[in-house]
Amino acid sequence: MKRICFLLVSICMLIACNTSKKVVSRTSQKEQIRFGHGGGFTGAITEYCLKNNGELYKKAAGEITKISISKKEAELCFSKKDSIQFREITLDSPGNRYAFISHHGNDSIHRVTWNPHQPALSPSLIEFHNMLLALAGEEPMTILPEESADLEDDKMRKKEVIKKIKPIKKKAATNSTPADPLKQIDPEIIKKKKIKKLKKNKM
Repeated sequence: MKRICFLLVSICMLIACNTSKKVVSRTSQKEQIRFGHGGGFTGAITEYCLKNNGELYKKAAGEITKISISKKEAELCFSKKDSIQFREITLDSPGNRYAFISHHGNDSIHRVTWNPHQPALSPSLIEFHNMLLALAGEEPMTILPEESADLEDDKMRKKEVIKKIKPIKKKAATNSTPADPLKQIDPEIIKKKKIKKLKKNKM
């Protein structure tokens, strides 16, 4: 009877160990978002790797560096990936210069590549790529039409401000320069010159 109980307990422990191993193996799978850009005159590629544990790495010119970010920022990027249904986007259209995003997870890779200057790009894809680049400390490669309009408005506002400032500066410059005392004419000298002229006329 004791042997039977021992065997039952051993079997239960083995089952528990196996299930715990499965859980650990599932949770230990790391989901990744890889993104970046390449091409151009040099053909250089800059690639970033964002892990779901909040780690971000940059690979460029054969060097790998870690970029410090918060886990919350990483979570927002993975949430954005889900909200735009990234795995439903199919695009493979690189140009001389190209941008890319790839999702690694569930033993599969989904990659999207595009020319940042091509027309009719998905706004949600561009927003997502710009979001990832901002996380890595990079400027956006593609500016959406509404964003470019805002930039133009900013430029126009700056021009108007500069126009208003220029006359003020000129006015201030003319008012601030004092008259040179050496160049001022003595009124007595003017009187003497007038008297001389009158005498000449009488002669």
